[in-house]
Amino acid sequence: MWRIPTRKMDMDEEKTFGFNHTQFLNGDTISSSTWIVPSELLELSKSNTTTHAYIKIKNSTGIEGSIYRITNRFIFAISGDIRDKSIDVLLTSE
Repeated sequence: MWRIPTRKMDMDEEKTFGFNHTQFLNGDTISSSTWIVPSELLELSKSNTTTHAYIKIKNSTGIEGSIYRITNRFIFAISGDIRDKSIDVLLTSE
């Protein structure tokens, strides 16, 4: 079972997160990728290839010490399957 990783992000930082989806594709590719981002974080940019997905975010109204989940929803090109993978973002003031 996939465990959701937790990554730290400084309160004032702009940070890029991403996934390598190759192990989940089984020879398929990504046809589209979207991100689900809580309102406390601001999406600055996003991109994807046929195997990877990236997002750059920064804090908007998040509270230090809180954890916010960002989720990448990607669609397989051949099968049309839809899959989600998430990262928990811990806001810190390091």
